[in-house]
Formats: sequence, structure tokens, C-alpha cells
Amino acid sequence: AISLLSRLIREGNVSPDAVSFCSAIAACERSSVPRFRAALRLLKESIKAVGPNAGCYIATVQTLAAAGELDRALELLTHDCVENFNKQSNYVLYRTVQVGCAAAGDSINVDRLSKEMKDHNLKALAPFATARVGGCLQNFDNKIDSGIGSSMAEVANKVQDLVRNTDHQFVTSALPIEFQGSSSQKGQEISLANHAEKKALAQLLMNEKKNPQSTSSFATLAVEINFKMCADCHAFFQGSQCVSRPKNHRQGTHHAPRL
Repeated sequence: AISLLSRLIREGNVSPDAVSFCSAIAACERSSVPRFRAALRLLKESIKAVGPNAGCYIATVQTLAAAGELDRALELLTHDCVENFNKQSNYVLYRTVQVGCAAAGDSINVDRLSKEMKDHNLKALAPFATARVGGCLQNFDNKIDSGIGSSMAEVANKVQDLVRNTDHQFVTSALPIEFQGSSSQKGQEISLANHAEKKALAQLLMNEKKNPQSTSSFATLAVEINFKMCADCHAFFQGSQCVSRPKNHRQGTHHAPRL
């Protein structure tokens, strides 16, 4: 990827842009051995060519964290340009380094980064899914809503029914640098069953069952999400004979009548 980018730029076939550099840096992380030196070199070249770019910094920090080069990753956070990135980009930068420090057992830097994130009001974007139910938009989050008396209890029960009737397998992340599960497998399964996109699908199916004339037998169920759907939910939708089709932040699902 690096040599291809260099050749295209050298031959004048493409003008260097942030997307090209970001893709090449991301390829460094995906190498069998993360090529952090190449990533740092590409970051410097990207700054010269297109200026500081949050995506290039994030890709570089991810490569450094994957390679265990946490001191270098921490040094990137001190660059003057970082404070000019938007808060969501800076949250990803700081959080990536923090997770890498936690995986390495560096509690001092974990605590320090937590304080800096709090001081700069850096927070994760709260995940939610939106479904159109009865002509109205309804939002769903990742909270566990199975408690007695909860307004979402019916939806939670429907999700549990779908999970039981689906060829459903518990899926864990293949990248421990991105996910450190500390709860039991049962606890993680409960958490995954309460993902916003599962609730949105359950609500749509419930609404269609109550109002069978409102949609055709092969209706398109549209669920809009502000995050990347997890592997578990993809497996869940496939097991439910649903097909997810990402388009920007929108997931369109088709389902068979027997659902």
C-alpha cells in the first residue's frame, strides 16, 4: 500500500490527499507486524502535503498502540495541531492510547489520560439507533431495559425471543487492543442482547405484527445508527434471515414473512 501510494504520487497519477495517506497508514497497522516507523513517516509526509489531519493522526496512533509503542503515541498527543481537532476525534485519539496503556498495565498513564479527557470534556458519542414506528421516529440506546415496569420491557422481551429463536452465537472481538472484557460471558451476552440496533429491529417487527396492513410482506425495515454495527449484531441479523446493508450511518434490513 505504501509503495503503491508513493508510485502514484511520483508518477503524478493522483494528487495526495488525506484519505490516501490515512489508508496507507491504516495498512501499516494491518501488517502481520505493525509497521509503526512507516506509519510515522507517512504521517510526516501527510502533514507536509495536506496539513495536519485528524484521521491520519488516529490511524497512526492505532498503529503505534498495536505495536506497543505507547511512548511515541503519547508524544503525538502533545502536538500543537491536536487541540484544533474536533472533540470526537480527540476522544478517539486519547481513548486509543489509554486502552493501549491499560493493556500494557500502565496505570499511571491510564489515570493521567482520564484526567486530561475530563479536563478537556472529551466524551464518547453515545450510541443510539433510530427506527420509524407508526410514522414517528423512536430512539433506542444500549441500556438494559428488562426491568419490571420499564417502558421498554416489551421490546426487551421481544429481543430475548428473537435471540432464542435465532442461530445465535456469542461473538468476541478479535482485537484485544480495542476491547477488554472484564465481565462474565453471561454478563456480556446480556449486554449484547440490549444493543440499540437489536431493540430497533424488535420494535419494528412488533409494530408490523400489530399493523400487518401497514407494510408489504417483504417490507424494508430501516434502522439508522450513529455507530458501526458490531459483529454480534451482524450475526444476529443473519441468523434472523435479515440482511444488513450499511449506507453511511444507515442500516437497511429486509426480512422474510415468517419472522
